[in-house]
Amino acid sequence: MKIETQKQQARAVVYVLDVPEFSAIVQASANTPGVEVTKEDAYWRVSAPRELSFSRRGLRMKPAVWWGMFTGGLVGRIAEMTPNYVRIVADAQEETHA
Repeated sequence: MKIETQKQQARAVVYVLDVPEFSAIVQASANTPGVEVTKEDAYWRVSAPRELSFSRRGLRMKPAVWWGMFTGGLVGRIAEMTPNYVRIVADAQEETHA
């Protein structure tokens, strides 16, 4: 039996709840080169190869909303988070087929 491993391009993904409080994240992401924004049910899926980063001040978000930005979930890991900046990086993913 041969097992093949196919590496997929890892992506950083944030699922943003579709409510007015988080609309700045969606709008800014849609205008960022290399970032894909797609609607999935009650969420926006914001994804990019390797990493995503956001500035609270740049998005003009209040602190309470900022700290709740991951309520929809994420794929990857938070590499850096401060009261005003966050960077999410993709984790390497492998897919195994038998």
